Amino acid sequence: MHPDQKGQSHGCTKPTGPKSSNSIVRADSDGSTKKTPIKTTQTVEELKATLSALRSMRPSCTPLEALDQELKNLFEGGVQAASCRCIALRSAVLRGQTTVRLRPRASLNRQLDLPIPSFWNTAFIATTVVLLFASPPDPDATLAALSWLSYELGGVPTMTDIRKYASADLSKRFAQAKKVAIDGKVAKVTVLGVDLVDVEIIDRCEIQSRDMEYTSFAHSFVLAIGREGFRIYEAWREHGYRLDQYLMRGGSRLRTWAESKSFLKSFNKLCQPQKQWSPELNSAYEECFGINLDSFCGKGPLKYPIIPVYRPWVRIFEINDVKVEDIRKFTWEGTL
Repeated sequence: MHPDQKGQSHGCTKPTGPKSSNSIVRADSDGSTKKTPIKTTQTVEELKATLSALRSMRPSCTPLEALDQELKNLFEGGVQAASCRCIALRSAVLRGQTTVRLRPRASLNRQLDLPIPSFWNTAFIATTVVLLFASPPDPDATLAALSWLSYELGGVPTMTDIRKYASADLSKRFAQAKKVAIDGKVAKVTVLGVDLVDVEIIDRCEIQSRDMEYTSFAHSFVLAIGREGFRIYEAWREHGYRLDQYLMRGGSRLRTWAESKSFLKSFNKLCQPQKQWSPELNSAYEECFGINLDSFCGKGPLKYPIIPVYRPWVRIFEINDVKVEDIRKFTWEGTL
């Protein structure tokens, strides 16, 4: 069985067995059968204890399975409920807590500046949510994950940062994560937040240039790497896809090491500065993210052309030794 087919509804394999019954079937000498009712003597507490024991007998999920399922569970009530959960999650992290207090949806909707479905087209929100689930329960760790792509919390890089630090090498970091995942008896899972930065846009913003009517190639996404392979998590603006759509269409499926070579080869092409955007860059971008920028950039009065100078810079947010208990650290109180 393919790893993605395991426990599609709960993120891990379930034990199978005979269906429960409240009677015993007896066969008489004439071949006929009769059912004898069984009196239930267990208390509610005993039944709960039995159910708990049965759950503990269920084979453990891997961290990659648990992460994928937690993200899909977030959208069980639809995108509006998921948006409200996301806002409540942010508040909990800012309080330094893992208990998320849910409030009625109407009171939360007023806090959104975007229409709620579009909330999940935003790459930095999709990336941040995945990093929050993958982070250890330590308040400093969850706050760092929340801040990494946030203007408000000071996580977005400036030209000073870009000049000070070299662009990160994703292929190298991926190779290191793969090594710790497949070597040794205890496989360790690594989650990498990847930010493909548009330096030209940032530069123009900082000097307050009026020439800003361009489409940026900037994008962020997450790679989760374990012994069984790797998964990708992302969303891409209004011309692309929401995180929930990406999950439901199988975008986060378990991928093979052979697929990683193809992905990293295309991504490496996107890491090389060029005088201008080209068909080769557009092809590599589409291979990595499923978006053909040339198909809509500059076509129509409200669709700006792609930024004329291609100046990429990459940074990575790394979470090591991700465990299932880390991913399931948040508890949810209240209702929407």
